[in-house]
Amino acid sequence: SVSILTRRVRLKCDIAWNPREGNLDVSAVDGCDVLINLVGENISDGRWSAARRKRLWESRVESTRLLVDVLSRCSHPPRAFVSASGVGFYGENEGQTARSEKDSKGSGFLADLCAEWEAEAIKAEAYVDRVCLLRTGVVLSGSGGALRLMARAFRFGVGGRLGSGLQMFPWISLEDWLYGVYEIVTNCDAKGPYNLVSANPVSNGAFVRELARYLKRPAICHVPAFVLKGLLGEMANDMLLGSLEVAPDRLLDELGFSFRYPKLNDALRLAL
Repeated sequence: SVSILTRRVRLKCDIAWNPREGNLDVSAVDGCDVLINLVGENISDGRWSAARRKRLWESRVESTRLLVDVLSRCSHPPRAFVSASGVGFYGENEGQTARSEKDSKGSGFLADLCAEWEAEAIKAEAYVDRVCLLRTGVVLSGSGGALRLMARAFRFGVGGRLGSGLQMFPWISLEDWLYGVYEIVTNCDAKGPYNLVSANPVSNGAFVRELARYLKRPAICHVPAFVLKGLLGEMANDMLLGSLEVAPDRLLDELGFSFRYPKLNDALRLAL
């Protein structure tokens, strides 16, 4: 059975908490098998001003710190703590080999944020049998996120590549993300970081062409790098223009994971 930690209790199984105020009843977590932490303000919802950076940081780091504190006070803590992170941990790797879980942290705001986020989660190792970190790429879902925004642009006839279009785009279907997390949660040997990305990365340009083909829309628009940098500042470099290729090595080699939607066209068909 699943219970949801939420600020807006609607269902009988919902558990009230407020990470900003540090409120969570220990008894709500005590005795559970697994605690999964997916909290974090939308990273791509607007320019990274100083105030917004603070919210992005606090929504991830402070909420994780609260959960670890609650775990420390449990009489029967969960056996596993599974905490979100992102492939932004690796920074940009243009022209280099794909990043695996063995690689160290990169540079930039996202890399620093992910590293601090993970550092708080790893403290739970003192109280649970295993801590797992979900280094997630762009999740393709038709109900929200990056894909919905891009598909909307194409439907209005203004879709196209960003910058050079050569930058690598680490993606995963929502279905494979869910099954990947399920595999990590249920495998008692799983611990540490896992890259939740497709084993078939594509460039931004290739992604745009495939999306245009699926939607039967032209991909004639091009947003130059200087325009994106002017509009979004550092966020443009970290999220849209920087090239990052990531490999799901531990999912494949250690957990024997089999992707259900390994090809981009299949993932787009599922999502859209």
